[in-house]
Order: sequence, then structure tokens, then C-alpha cells
Amino acid sequence: MLQIIGGLHDYINTLPRDTLINWALAAEDYVRDKKNIHPMGGLDDYINRLSNSEIAQKILKYASENPELNNKDLLEKLVKKYITDKDAPTAFLDEGQIMGGLHDYIFREPRETLINWALAAEKYVKSQSSIRRMGGLDDYIDSLTDEQIATKVLEMAAKYPVLNSSTKLDALVKSYNIQHFARSH
Repeated sequence: MLQIIGGLHDYINTLPRDTLINWALAAEDYVRDKKNIHPMGGLDDYINRLSNSEIAQKILKYASENPELNNKDLLEKLVKKYITDKDAPTAFLDEGQIMGGLHDYIFREPRETLINWALAAEKYVKSQSSIRRMGGLDDYIDSLTDEQIATKVLEMAAKYPVLNSSTKLDALVKSYNIQHFARSH
């Protein structure tokens, strides 16, 4: 791999995991668009299993092959374009299914876990927006089926790939002190 001197290389290992994940996913999408290749699957299928250092190396590899990516401002613009501004989650296939990540097991999780994940994910999504919204899932979550709750979580994870991990969702539940106990439906 070509060694990048200056730019991202100087500070990439000090960045928070969420930033690394978003930059890596956005860089991958950018490169795929640039080369006009769009295979199924990709980094989003396994990024949550990588260490921060491994994710940083992926970003640096993209930047060495595409020098314009050796720029935090461009990477932030790409995150906005590919990750946070998607009107419709492109991770959804025509059948309404998401490949990889939570989708592989979320529908087998207990209701209490689904509710806590959904509430934590919604709180995370709200924290990423400058728009203050009143109300939310907690107002009606007990009226939803398990499948509807899981689908809500998957929709949020499609817009915010960092949420496509039970580890991250569990950490958010703990961080936000979510303790919703489902009433029978």
C-alpha cells in the first residue's frame, strides 16, 4: 500500500469509531460510483467486526488509490451524500430486506430487546439532527408488532450504518439508560 504522508494519515487513528465507520462507508460508495460498479454486499456487511485501526486502514487504502479522498472535508461531504442524506434507505432490496448486519438476526430477538434498541436508535438519530422533534416511538411502541419494531430499527440503521450492530445498540441502551418494559400487545 502506498504510504500517505500528511492529510488523513496524521490524525485518522485519533478519530471516534462512528466517524471512521461513516468515512469508510462513504469512501466505498464514492469509489463504487466513480468506477460505476455496484456489487451486492460490501464493507457495511462486516465493518462492525473490524477494529478502529482496521477501519482506518481501509480509509487510507481508498485515499491512496483515490488521492482526492485524503481530505476530511470531502469525506464529510460524502458522508452527508451517501450516509445521512439518503431519502430512502438504499440498503433495502426490492423485497424490503436488508443484507448483512442486524437483519441477519433481529427478527429472532426478544420483544424487550427490540423495544430498547428502537428507543435507543431513535434517540441516537434525534441526537444527530439539529431539528428538535416532539414525541416519538415511546408514545406508541407498545402498539407495534415485533416485526414492525424490528423494521423501524432496520430503517434507522439503513440511514445511520453505525446502528447496524447489536453491540452499538446495546451500548446506546446503556448510555441512554433506556429501560422500557413492554406491555403485552
